[in-house]
Parts: sequence; C-alpha cells; structure tokens
Amino acid sequence: MSKLEISTVASRSELAALASAWQALFDDDPLAGPFLSYLWLRRWLDVFAPQGDFRVELVHAGSRLVGGLWIHCRRRFGLRSWNLVGEAHACGEFLDFVALPDHRVAVADALARHLCSQTWDCLDLEGLAPHSALAKALAAEAADRGWSVGSRESQVCPTIERCDVAAFEAAPDAVFKRIVVKSERQVGKKVTLTYETSARPDATEPLAWLDDLIRWSIEGWRARGGASAFENDLLRDFYGRFTEDALAAGLVEMRRILADGVPAAMVYGLRRGSDFYFLQSGISPLGVRHKAGNILLNRTIRETLAAGGSFHFLRGDEIYKYRWGAVDVATQRLVGARPSTRGP
Repeated sequence: MSKLEISTVASRSELAALASAWQALFDDDPLAGPFLSYLWLRRWLDVFAPQGDFRVELVHAGSRLVGGLWIHCRRRFGLRSWNLVGEAHACGEFLDFVALPDHRVAVADALARHLCSQTWDCLDLEGLAPHSALAKALAAEAADRGWSVGSRESQVCPTIERCDVAAFEAAPDAVFKRIVVKSERQVGKKVTLTYETSARPDATEPLAWLDDLIRWSIEGWRARGGASAFENDLLRDFYGRFTEDALAAGLVEMRRILADGVPAAMVYGLRRGSDFYFLQSGISPLGVRHKAGNILLNRTIRETLAAGGSFHFLRGDEIYKYRWGAVDVATQRLVGARPSTRGP
C-alpha cells in the first residue's frame, strides 16, 4: 500500500471542486450513510456554520483519494472545539470518515495521528457510527499522547433491521401492525387511496410536497400545544436547499398518500442503497381522519424490507417506533482534550 498523505481543504471556494471526487469516494464506501454525502455535508455547512472555520481532511495514496473527514470549529469557553460537520440541527446520524474498503483501517489511523497532532484544544465528535474505526484509532492515539479522552453512547436510533416481511409482521407489536393493515382496508372502502413517491420520474412537483410537509408539521404541533422543528428558520432553509439538489441526485425520497386525489400524509427520508433513513413526516387534517400517517409508514417500512433494506427511525426513543418492532442502535460520542486544556 502506498504511503498515505493528508491534505486539507479549508476554503469554501475550494469545496465545489471537491464535489465529484467526494461523491465517488462516498459511492465506493459501503459503510457510509447518507449523512456523509457531499450534498448533506455541504448544505449543512452553508446553513448552520456559514462563517465558521472548517476543514475537510483528505487522505491520498499517491494521486488516489482513499479517505476523508469533514470537521468544523466551535468556540466554547474560549476553547476551540472541533466537531463533525452534520452533527446537530438537522438530525444527521451515523457520521464518520469515508474511506475505500481496502484502506479503511489505515485511513482511520492516519486521520487519528493527524488530528491529534494539531494545535486545537479539544475534539468533540458526536453522532459517530457504531463501531467506528476512527473512534477506536482516535481513542488510542489521544491516550498515547497524554490527552484526556472518553467515549459514551450519544443518541438512540431505533432501527428495524433487515428481515423478510413475514418476520416483520410477526415481531412485536404484531397486533398493532394488523390493526394498521385493517385500517387501510377499511379506509380504502370509503375513499380511493393512492401512493406516490418523489423517486419516480413522473412525480409531479415534488418540491411542492416539502411545502405541504412543513405546513402540516407546524399546524399539527401548534394544535397539540407544541412547536415543530420547522418553526426554526435555519432548518427550513436547510431542507429547502438540500432537498432541491438531493432529489436530482436520488438521495431524498418523499412518499405521500392521497385520499380521493387530495394529499393526506407524507414521509421524508434519505435512501442509501436499499436502506431508508426516516427524517420527517407530516399529516393533514384529512389524513388524521383516515389514519393516513400509520398507513403510509407501514407501507414504507414493508417496501424497504421487501427490497432487502433496513428502516432507520434515527434519534429519539419515542414509543411509536418500538410498536413497529424497532430495536435500539446507538451512535457514539468521543471527547478528547489536550493536557493543557483539561483544567486542574
């Protein structure tokens, strides 16, 4: 294996030139989740850290790009803390470095040595994928250099792992799932239910679907006395920018159900291969009457499993996720501080 060299992109003017190379690297890494795509990372940086310092650490074997990592700087109590791009605000999970499979361990080790040799005060990497090779390499390297380092579980991300549909139906809560199927049949006798997906080339104005989703989310939460995440201007800006680009790239998949031709509920997620990462949902007053949210979610889960994928609910241990048979998968948080910043 060629000696690995690391170069750094730290200028926003250089990011556009990185797009195709990063996308090729991302496509070749079977462990990279959709939150490590160029589009997610770049739009997150543009919206949530528009003026902040950042670094894209690129690992090369000769002229070949074999790995990389996106990080950005926050100042806390006068200290420079370097964090993963995408780790907050928009619920990105399973963050990590990206690498070619045959270079993964070497890239993790090279990045760990590089990160620990810098002059910043601390690293705070939250939302790391389970069993991340980078977390293991960083913990070892930081300890060797006398850093204070620790790791713990970060977010619970309930997941329905790959299984056949029959196994899904039989898993707890089987009674709840049968009730949802029965509801779909009963509603189908009263109104005509149709299903659409933005992934189809004939989908009509899928960007307008996002407007419906945001409106339903805000109105629904207000009706229950709460506040939707979409009340946040930055989050709406992020979803608008990201969705427009990601639809064309096939990274975003929106699904909706219509009752007699009228949109009733919607699911918004990211696709990575056959896996589905569930980010947002919305339901109209019409959809509430017809229990369209559960009907649509049930169909989305079943079709994901039938295609050989896993269904990721992402962060949060809300009870409804477990009624569908999800089990906990936890991301990691690794924190390391240089000896001079540990305090007394």
